[in-house]
Amino acid sequence: MNLTHTFFTAAAYRLYLAGLFLLPTVIVFSATVTPQALKMSVAAVALIGSVIILALGAFKRGGFSIPLSPLLAAAWLLPLAYLASSIFAPSFMHSLVGGALDVDTVLFMVLAALATSLPYFVFTSKADHIRAFAVLLAAATVVGLFHLVRLFMGGEALSFDVFTSVLFSPLGKWNDVAIFFGLVGLLSLVSLESMNLSSMHRAIVGVALAVSLFFVGVVNFIPVWVFLGVVALGIILYRALLARGTSPISIASSLVFVIALIAVIFTSSLGSQLGRSFGVEQVEARPSWQSTVQVGVASIVTSPLVGSGPNTFLFEWDKYRPVLINQSIFWNADFTSAVGLVPTSVITTGLLGLLAWLVLVGVFLWSGVQGLMLRVHQDQAQFHLMLASFVGALYFVVMAVVYLPSVQLMLIGFALLGMFGALYHADRGGKMFALDFRERPRVGFVAVLGLALKLVVSVVALYGVGTVFASTVAYEQAARAAQVDGNAPLAIQYVSEANDLFPQDRYYRLAVLAHIAEMNTLVNADQGSMKPEEAQQKFQAALGAAVESGLAAVRLNPENYRNWQAVSSAYQSVIPLNITGSYEAAVNALGEAEKLNPSMPTLPFARAQIEIARQKETEARTYIDQALVLKQDFTPALLLLAQIELNSGNLKEAIARAESASIFEPSNPVLHFQVGVLKFENKDYAGAEVALKNAVALAGDYSNARYYLGRVQLLLDKPDQALVEFLEVARLNPENVEVTSVVEALRAGEDPFAPAPQPKR
Repeated sequence: MNLTHTFFTAAAYRLYLAGLFLLPTVIVFSATVTPQALKMSVAAVALIGSVIILALGAFKRGGFSIPLSPLLAAAWLLPLAYLASSIFAPSFMHSLVGGALDVDTVLFMVLAALATSLPYFVFTSKADHIRAFAVLLAAATVVGLFHLVRLFMGGEALSFDVFTSVLFSPLGKWNDVAIFFGLVGLLSLVSLESMNLSSMHRAIVGVALAVSLFFVGVVNFIPVWVFLGVVALGIILYRALLARGTSPISIASSLVFVIALIAVIFTSSLGSQLGRSFGVEQVEARPSWQSTVQVGVASIVTSPLVGSGPNTFLFEWDKYRPVLINQSIFWNADFTSAVGLVPTSVITTGLLGLLAWLVLVGVFLWSGVQGLMLRVHQDQAQFHLMLASFVGALYFVVMAVVYLPSVQLMLIGFALLGMFGALYHADRGGKMFALDFRERPRVGFVAVLGLALKLVVSVVALYGVGTVFASTVAYEQAARAAQVDGNAPLAIQYVSEANDLFPQDRYYRLAVLAHIAEMNTLVNADQGSMKPEEAQQKFQAALGAAVESGLAAVRLNPENYRNWQAVSSAYQSVIPLNITGSYEAAVNALGEAEKLNPSMPTLPFARAQIEIARQKETEARTYIDQALVLKQDFTPALLLLAQIELNSGNLKEAIARAESASIFEPSNPVLHFQVGVLKFENKDYAGAEVALKNAVALAGDYSNARYYLGRVQLLLDKPDQALVEFLEVARLNPENVEVTSVVEALRAGEDPFAPAPQPKR
C-alpha cells in the first residue's frame, strides 16, 4: 500500500478526512437547523465531493483502477437492496431521501457505501490510516472538552443561547456520546495492548482511555460496557492462554474488564448515581425487542421480499403497534425506527435487506478471520492498523443491531469498515481492475461515458442534498413562526418556500394548521376591521388552502394516517359554521386515518369532538368510550365526558370523571383546578379546598386556583388563610382592581362576596 498520492487522490483524501473530523464536531448555532440534516449534508459534501474529485482525476489520467474486493462489492448491496425496495414503497421520494435526510433511506445507504469504498482509493499508505485515527482522536478531544466544560459548569456554558440543555451533543442523542467514547476507549485499549508506543504516546492514549471510560460511565449505556468488557476479557485470555507466558497480564485490560463488569452488575445504582450527579439522567423512547418483533412479523408477512419500503417503519408501527403501549408514557410517540438500525432495515427492506446485511457482515467477519488469525504478518504496523479498524468496525456492527446510532456515528463505523477493507486488500496483494482509455478506445469510450454520467449524477446529488437541507431549514422556521411566535401568515410563507424546494407531507400538514389558525383569526376578528365580503373571501381562501394542503399531503403519502387526520381537521374546523359537506368530509378522512392506525385513541376522540360540534352528545359518548377502551387514562376524553355530564346537569358524574383524570395525571395542576371548581359548584367546599391546594402546590403562580381557594376558605370560615391567598393573587395581578377590593374588604373584616343588601321599598 505504499503508493504515492496524485494531486487528485490527495485532494480527495483531505476532503474525506475533513468529513471524518466534522461529522462528530460540527454544530450550527441556530434553532432552525436540525443536527441530522446538517450532518447528512456534511457527509454528502465530503463523500460525494471526493467522488467528483476522483472522477476528474480519472479523466486527467486517462484511466482508472478498481480494487477487486468482495468486501467492497458487498458494501454496495445495501443501497441496491434499498433502491429495489423503494420502488414499491408508498412514497418513492420519502424512501429515497426522507423528510429531513433520514437514516433509513437510499441516500444514507449510498453515503455509507461511499464511506466504505473511498479508503480503497484515497488511502495509499499506512501513514494515511494513522492520520485518519489521529483525526478521530482530535475530534474526540474537541467533543470531550465541549462536554467536560458543560458537565462541570452547567448547560449554560458554551450554549450560545441555543444548546441550553446539558444533554445536547454534537454526536446526536446522549447514548451516542457513550457509543462514540466507547469507540475511542476501544481503540485506545487496542493501541495500548498491541502497539509498541513511546512513553509520551502511551501517556496520551492512556488519558484518552480514562476520559472515554468517564464519559461511558456518565451515560451508562450498557451495550457499550458489555462490548468493552468482552474485548478486555478477550485480550486477557489471549495473553494468558495463547501468549504462553511471554507477555505479562495487561493492567489496562484488567482495569477495563473490572470496571465494565461492575458497571453492568450495578447499572441501576452506580451508573444512575454518576449521571444524576451531573444532572444528565435521561429516558430515551424507542421500541423494545418484543414490540420490534411483533411489528416486524406483522409487516414482513404482508411484503416479505422488499418489506414496507425504506423509511416507513413509522407507518408500520402505526398499523401494528401493541395496544398495551397505550398504557405507557410513550403511547403517542412517533417511532421512526425499531430497536436498532439493522432490525429497522430488515422490516423496511424485507428479505432483500436481510440478505444484504448478512452478506456484508459475513464477508467482513471472514475477512477479519483470514486477515488477523489465519495469516502471519511480517509488517506489525500493518497488522495493528488492521486490528484496530476491524475491532472498531465490528463494534459499530454490534451497535447497529442493538441500537440506532446517529448518522455521524454510523458513517464513522462504515469508514472504519472501509479502512479495514483497504488494509486487508493491500495486505493480501489484492487484484485490481485497471482500464486505460487510450489503449482500448472502444471500451474507453463507454468508460468515459460512464465516468461522465457518474460526475453528472454526483453533482446533481449534491445539489439535491442542498435543496433538501434548505427546505428543512425553511420548515423549521415555519414551525417556529407557528408554534412559538403564533404568526400564521409568516408560517404559511415559510412552509410555502419549503414545499417549493422539496415537497413533503409534513410540510403540508403544518400548512393545514397554519391555515386553520388563519381562519380562527378571521372569525374572531373585529367586525369593523374589514368589510364582510372581504372577510368572507379571505376565510374561503384559507379554508380552500387548508383542505388542499391536507389533500396534497395525502397525495404525497397516503399511508401516513397523520395526513388523513390533517384533512379531517381542516373540515372539522368549519363544522360549527354549518358549511355544507364539511361533516361528511371530516368523518370520511378520519375513517381513513383509523384504518392506518386502529389503536390510536386520539382518532375516536377526534370523532367525538366532531359530534360535539354538531351538538350530538349521545353519539359523542360512543366515541369517547371507544377512546377510553384503547387508553383508559386518556385524560382529554375524560374531561370531555365530564363536560358532557356537566352540560346534562349530572354534576356528580362530571366530578367523578374529572377526578379520574386528575388521578391519571396527578402532576397536572389544571386537572386539580377543574376538580376544585366542580366541587365548589357542588358546594363540597372541603373537597374543593383539597383539590385547589393540590393545584397551587403544583403551580404556585396559578392565580385562578388561588382565587377559588381563597373563596372556598372564606366559606369554610378561614378568613386569615383566604387573605393570604388573595394577597398572593394581588401580587401576581397588580392591575386587577377586583382582587384589590377583595383584599381591602378582608382587611376590614368584611365578606367581599356577601350579597348586596336589598333596597327597602
